[in-house]
Amino acid sequence: MSKVPVFLHVPKSAGTYLGNLAFAAMTQRYKLNLYHHCITVLKDGVFAYKILAVSDSKLNYKSLDSDRNWTIYDVELDKLNIDGLDIFMIQIGSEGFSTYKDDLYPMLSHEDLEPYEVLHLRDPYSRTQSLYNYLQSNQSLDESTHGVFDDLTFEEYIKSSHMEDSWLIRRLLGLSDEAIVSDSDIENIYNILDEINVYDITNIDNDLVSIFKKCKGLRYNPEDIYLEAGLDNVNHNKKTIPFEELDEETQLEFKNATKLDYLIYNRYIKATETSIITVAYDKDLEFLKYNLKSIGVFCKGYINNVIVIDDHEQDCDETAKYLKSIDQEYYIDSKAKEIKHGYVRQQWMKLFSDKYVADDANFILHIDSDSVFSAKHNPDVWFKNDKPIMLRTSYEKIFESVLKLGREIEGLQRWQKLTSEAVGFDVDYEYMRGMPLVYPKRLFSEVRRHIARTHGCSLLNYLKDKPTISEYNILGAYAYKYMRDEFYWITEDDNHDEYMDFVHNAKHKYMQHYSSRKEQQPMRYIDLEDKDNPLSKLLD
Repeated sequence: MSKVPVFLHVPKSAGTYLGNLAFAAMTQRYKLNLYHHCITVLKDGVFAYKILAVSDSKLNYKSLDSDRNWTIYDVELDKLNIDGLDIFMIQIGSEGFSTYKDDLYPMLSHEDLEPYEVLHLRDPYSRTQSLYNYLQSNQSLDESTHGVFDDLTFEEYIKSSHMEDSWLIRRLLGLSDEAIVSDSDIENIYNILDEINVYDITNIDNDLVSIFKKCKGLRYNPEDIYLEAGLDNVNHNKKTIPFEELDEETQLEFKNATKLDYLIYNRYIKATETSIITVAYDKDLEFLKYNLKSIGVFCKGYINNVIVIDDHEQDCDETAKYLKSIDQEYYIDSKAKEIKHGYVRQQWMKLFSDKYVADDANFILHIDSDSVFSAKHNPDVWFKNDKPIMLRTSYEKIFESVLKLGREIEGLQRWQKLTSEAVGFDVDYEYMRGMPLVYPKRLFSEVRRHIARTHGCSLLNYLKDKPTISEYNILGAYAYKYMRDEFYWITEDDNHDEYMDFVHNAKHKYMQHYSSRKEQQPMRYIDLEDKDNPLSKLLD
């Protein structure tokens, strides 16, 4: 039996983006001489299912829109006939959650098709904010609940009767909005979800690549499809309020309302699953050896640790030999050599970190070859409220401090200018505030697409002749503007004590950052040929 992906769409969990990307992938997968169909299946006039498929001829359904090789149809469920269709994907709408198996699976079985059920979950707080913003925007004009709470602030919405609870449980079990969810309902929902492939929305692009490869044998680069079809899964006008900024009463209201939602989310999504990544080359090999030793001695609970190198003019040959000799997982970025300057090559590789770490990683911890862990810990020390802690300091404060020391600020101003140019908006804060740096996995693909969209070219074309960029400032600036509620932010200007507490009791406690560059970085310099150097004492 061939597999058909069946996506259960939880509202505001990238369903529209998923559908658009799947349609673009389908048109890439199948020849243009086939007819491409998007079939909206209705139950008593209400949307229940969407089917993407191809066939040798047009369908005898009501056509809503069409182009040269594709058509959008409406059809009532009792009129649906899938004979002769090569089904690419099925999407389950909210009205079909409790009935889709009875409605559709007999037809699939008749066509010798095996459903591969997929559900993407989103952090309940992030989803609630997205739903609130959506229903207040023009994007929801066709929704029955559009504008119902326009006069409510987000905090007032949380405390109101409009705030939904246990949506997934109610839809899958067919419970009314007024019904009290019982313990047996929780057990029933676990039994259902245990049979579904549950994914975290934060890694949706890589998940879809894996799903369509497994089910349809399709191999594609989501960023190529993104650029070709003009897709975007980021609402650039959304308003976000970090949970920590809500008053205590509103926080409590929200936690009570979403208690069961978080019970499900935390059961199926391991929030802080983290991989470690290091970009290396031969000149830093001796430091890398200590880096790897320190990970083996001090790092517990990480999914995996990977090294990425390039194949530019044998710059990494000795590193590759060493990594093979110790059976260390590593990857070679074959495109990096197309970038002219070595400093930018390693930054290019870092911007593709999501391609190299474990599939089930939700977060990526970045360290340099000369970064060495110095105390036992697990990934939780870099998180607060299941969000990676991210430090930032205003350039105004940094400039003031540097000038007081009688030093020049031109170099810092250059970083600020380069970062602003790369992301296409003014950047007033510095985000590269010491190793290690932890990011959600999906941030990297979003940043690559943002740069491509901003500059009208691929990331490779944008970077190939650049003398330098600041990759961590680019990641931080984008994250603060578009993914703010997915981090726990500490701004030195506003929370100096909390900022310094994290620096001293986490960053400096569990990691040390060294350098072989005596003149450029005298404070961090150590001589590895000295047998009494700090790393030898720590790890040899």
